[in-house]
Amino acid sequence: SQGPNTVTAPAVGGGAAPSGTPTYLYVGTGSTTYPSSSTPPTNAGTYSVTATVPGDGNYNTATSTATPFTIATKALTVTANNKAKCFGTTYTFAGTEFTTSSMITGDAVTSVTFTSGGAISTATVGTYTIVPSAATGTHLANYNISYTNGTFTVNGNPTASAAQGAPIYCWGGTTTLTVSGTGGTGTYSGIGTFTRFAGAYSYTIVDGNNCIATTSGIITQNTNVTFTTTPVNPSPCTAINGKITVLAAGGSGFYYFSKDNGVTFGTSTLFTNLPAGTYTMQVKDSRNCTSIKTAVRVGCLVRIEDGQTADPSTTFNVYPNPASDHLTIDFSSESNESCNVRLIDMIGQVVSTQTINSVVGDNQMQLKLEGISKGIYMVSIQKGDSKLLKRIVIQ
Repeated sequence: SQGPNTVTAPAVGGGAAPSGTPTYLYVGTGSTTYPSSSTPPTNAGTYSVTATVPGDGNYNTATSTATPFTIATKALTVTANNKAKCFGTTYTFAGTEFTTSSMITGDAVTSVTFTSGGAISTATVGTYTIVPSAATGTHLANYNISYTNGTFTVNGNPTASAAQGAPIYCWGGTTTLTVSGTGGTGTYSGIGTFTRFAGAYSYTIVDGNNCIATTSGIITQNTNVTFTTTPVNPSPCTAINGKITVLAAGGSGFYYFSKDNGVTFGTSTLFTNLPAGTYTMQVKDSRNCTSIKTAVRVGCLVRIEDGQTADPSTTFNVYPNPASDHLTIDFSSESNESCNVRLIDMIGQVVSTQTINSVVGDNQMQLKLEGISKGIYMVSIQKGDSKLLKRIVIQ
């Protein structure tokens, strides 16, 4: 109520009632501050009102005595919302975790202070009371505020674990990792079986309360199978007595050795009775983990003696030197005979061969170098028991 606002003025002697419109003047009383005003008060408090009726042809102006009245406060309940968190975390109240009973339009609670033993990080798993107090807002003096506590729940965290499948025996291989969770609430996200290479891993799972757990570790693997070789060249070059000794490392268990590109393997680390040639070596361990393949050359080295020939009386020139696309070979011969011309690399491998018939006196021939790699070579001319040698460079 906003106080009295009507006037009773019975007519005198049965005459007409006053014709003027009454006015009202309101003022706060006691501890209520409300300056004298014709506007009715709206806030809770104690007031008085005085009515004045203007005079007319029958009546003089009349003013009533002050009539006291009270605007009572409205009951208002502020209820704390229930909250939850995960163990080990801290919850900070924003001041808005509440609901209220109905309020007059335009009035509002904007913030409430909350305290709860469950909000701190060290709170153990369980339930705690949320105590609301000290609401702030607009026109709250018009309300008799009461508070209703809420419940704060500290949820336990899940436990994450990871179980590895088969070990990674071969370097560069994979295994499986099964991630699971226990101890939480509801279903988990982030669990499952994953394919992994060796190395560090970390997985985080989340339960139905959005509480998390992490599992991490390292997946190991055997070291890569490697090997070194020590070749021994045939002696003489045409003999079948070359050797390759293999020393393996890494992997696990026993080793098996191959010189034929991994077609056949044996347990011996020594390959003997080898003719000159290139052998593709590979090693595997007892888990069938293989090394990379490596080409190993068993051959004969050519002794280089610049400017010398096996027959000093014979003229022997090779040009241009260095050469690129062809060589011109000049040599002299004391008889008509067949000559074998060879181009030999530095490990004794013949990369080009040609047979010509020489004549008595000066001879000349050309040797094409198409398809021959850059490097240092020996030009050899074999005439019966006589051999001519000259070093050249192909670029």
